[in-house]
Amino acid sequence: MRARAVGRRRSKRLVAAPPSPFAQALQLAAPAAYILFAIAAVAGNKVFLSGSSGINAPFFLMTCQAVVALACSAAFFATGATWSGRPLIDPPSWQALRRALPLGASAVLNTGLGLTALRSMPVPLYGAVRRSGVVVTLAMETLTGQAPAAALSTRTRVATAVASVLVVVGAAAAAVAQGVRDVPLLGLALTLTSNVVTAVNGSLVSALSVGLLDASPTASRAGPDLKQKRRLAPFTLMFYNAAVMAPLSLLIALATGELAVLRTMQWSGATVAYLLLSSVLGICVTVCAFWTTEAFSPLASAIAGNIKDVPLLFMPWSDFTPTLLGYAGVALNLGGSSLFVLARSG
Repeated sequence: MRARAVGRRRSKRLVAAPPSPFAQALQLAAPAAYILFAIAAVAGNKVFLSGSSGINAPFFLMTCQAVVALACSAAFFATGATWSGRPLIDPPSWQALRRALPLGASAVLNTGLGLTALRSMPVPLYGAVRRSGVVVTLAMETLTGQAPAAALSTRTRVATAVASVLVVVGAAAAAVAQGVRDVPLLGLALTLTSNVVTAVNGSLVSALSVGLLDASPTASRAGPDLKQKRRLAPFTLMFYNAAVMAPLSLLIALATGELAVLRTMQWSGATVAYLLLSSVLGICVTVCAFWTTEAFSPLASAIAGNIKDVPLLFMPWSDFTPTLLGYAGVALNLGGSSLFVLARSG
């Protein structure tokens, strides 16, 4: 009897406290926040990367974003900041940094491909091709075993999921078929490649979370049951991602001649202000995307990324004229995404 009582007391101690209602609401709101921040980031990146007075240096822009992310992470760790009783960042370690190298490298490749493609493509065309990435993400989740079992439990759900994916692909094709006379083939190829890298990066986020947690300096002081109940702090993945991205992006910017071009550029207060604003938006997008992936799945991040392209279609772009076919594509995209979420909700 005494042993049973001790076991019950120990099991109670291992049960983690449930998150506060505000923290739960924040996690549920992560997809919406991700959509809003991503809209601002895409529009700003397009204007300043391809404008006459813009920064035609995507990897230098990535370097600035990563440096600001590292500074914020260091401040959170130094101050011991917490959110709903959880630290904002787990204690860093060299072992965890080595395990995060694939994640950071895929993020550099993904972001670099996306910014380079965005610079040469009309935003609605870029978004239409990116919307087809939901198919790649679904395939990656299925191959890696990360797809929820509930989504594959019945024939009806499978049929609905497949139909919704086809609708999303059809919506992307309809949007691409709008009146774009000169389709940049290189930008199209880069965007399609970015879809694959995005799916790989989302899978790495889910797969590496446990490894980064086990490599934390506090993991050795926690029992196996407690380690199973712990989750990475919200800014931990961003820290390791930025730690890899900052030096790698800087090396690429140096190798591609971006830094040499920037030295001859006339800098202004507006340019510096944009770099700072873009870096803050980058942090917001990254954190919201990680939270969306952690609370839902990589597919949820992909769907949120699809929805953000809807308001971008209606913005006034000098290199694009919206058509009725484009509006039909947006409607199909929303319908396909909704069907897919319904099919996977189980």
